[in-house]
Amino acid sequence: MSNNHIESLNLEGCYSLKRLICYKNHLTSLDISQLPSISFINCGNNNFISFDASASKSLNTLNIQGCKLEDLNISGCDSLYNLYCGYNNLSQIDLSNVPLLSNLNIDNNNITQFNPSNLKKLTTLYCSNNNMTSFSIYNSPMLSHLDCSYNNIRQITIDECDYISFIDCSYNSIDDLDMHARSMLQHLNCSNNSITTLDVSLCTSLIYLN
Repeated sequence: MSNNHIESLNLEGCYSLKRLICYKNHLTSLDISQLPSISFINCGNNNFISFDASASKSLNTLNIQGCKLEDLNISGCDSLYNLYCGYNNLSQIDLSNVPLLSNLNIDNNNITQFNPSNLKKLTTLYCSNNNMTSFSIYNSPMLSHLDCSYNNIRQITIDECDYISFIDCSYNSIDDLDMHARSMLQHLNCSNNSITTLDVSLCTSLIYLN
């Protein structure tokens, strides 16, 4: 049903539905509270202002990019693994109840701050083109890819993320960047900041540096 002009979608009674793909329509709301088996939703490029997925215990992947989203509730999504909600109008996002989250894309929103720490399964994080002035991530040991470019970040802290191999923090206002003992780091882009001194002598796997 993607790429249509659908303005209303009634899913009542679809108790066995596992995959829902309805992107590029004219939906302003979508009730998924009665879909106990749903594991995959791609409803991007619609006209949602808010979206409630809190009842979706089986939801594994949610793609809700390119809407007009201002509020997203994923508080009950215990199984959520992939979340793609870039190109919206979100100012905040609560990640405290998504312990299995591995891939997160929240780029091109209006987020000023959020806490991605203690997401022990997180591997990729895209949060570029937001309005953050500081960024901290702790205790995400599986994180390998971080893009926080094009923000207003002055202070950045990356701790207990020992396997990170890709960092793009370009186009910010960072003046101090600690790359001490990033032995797995292969790609670092810290261009267009205010850094005066950079020590990458212990980044023994580094391939790309800008």
